[in-house]
Amino acid sequence: MAAPTFVASYTTVYDTDASPKTLSVTTQAGDMVVVYGAIENGAQVLDVPSGNNIPFTVQQTVAISNMWGAAYIWAGIDELGGTSWTLSNTISATAHWGMTCLVFRGSGGIGAAVATNVSGAAPSLDITTLQGNSALVTVVSDWNGTDGSSRTWRTVNSVTPTLGNGLELNYTNDAPVLWVSYGAYYDNAGSAGLKTVGLSAPGGQKYSMVAVEVFGSPIPSLQTDSVTNISTTTATANGSVNSDGGDTITERGFVWSTSPNPTTSDSKVTAAGTTGSYNASLTGLSSGTLYHVRAYAINSSGTGYGIDVTFQNLGASINWVKG
Repeated sequence: MAAPTFVASYTTVYDTDASPKTLSVTTQAGDMVVVYGAIENGAQVLDVPSGNNIPFTVQQTVAISNMWGAAYIWAGIDELGGTSWTLSNTISATAHWGMTCLVFRGSGGIGAAVATNVSGAAPSLDITTLQGNSALVTVVSDWNGTDGSSRTWRTVNSVTPTLGNGLELNYTNDAPVLWVSYGAYYDNAGSAGLKTVGLSAPGGQKYSMVAVEVFGSPIPSLQTDSVTNISTTTATANGSVNSDGGDTITERGFVWSTSPNPTTSDSKVTAAGTTGSYNASLTGLSSGTLYHVRAYAINSSGTGYGIDVTFQNLGASINWVKG
């Protein structure tokens, strides 16, 4: 699976009470839009963001136990796209806050989402990604926080967010209210499994933190059907591309071998078309031999295969000559 493509980010000021706050955002149809927010007073509430008829849903929200400081993440798919539009959000009452919008292209959806609040430790959080090569988005709201100007983000898949590489999206040290907020993303978290995101320094005092996994672009989904028209040296393979994974199919066909789970490195035949049912003739087979066949299709994220189906060619006929 290919990682989602990060397109752009948009950020409001994080140290004012202004409400509503708005951002001018540009997207294409099918883009995944992730919005996170941080607020210094968790007794107040950030509303669900709105814009371009995107059905934003909350992925995680958390406030620390004494109700100071909160963090939110929402996500939604832009079904319209192709234009600039206004993202807006409001707060229920006076408090310093801000929001950041991230646009990803080629995303298959939202995966794991986690939240925590801790006093006295570094603001970090474990998240177990469900798929390989996902992006991760995280935000920290640290009330009564220490100065984070010398902050150190944790490394995931050899990548460490910094202001210089563009992966850190916001840092605000709002000294008048003793509030610090941090936000960043990891463009490719590598293989699926446990990751630790956030910061290793400085230690937070009363922080709330949320993180979400943004899936990459999935490979095609296929099924392999029973083989028909079996003869001594030929057979007809049947199957279908059930989903193109949200990307254009560049090749489809069948692969076969005398070993299980053949790949495109084995014998193959291509078939015209993209999604839907198709068939192709397998030729040059040996009589009386057990074969394994799978449907396959390729998009920009990789190669998808159907299940392994077996068949056996007919044995060669024997012509008896009466002496």
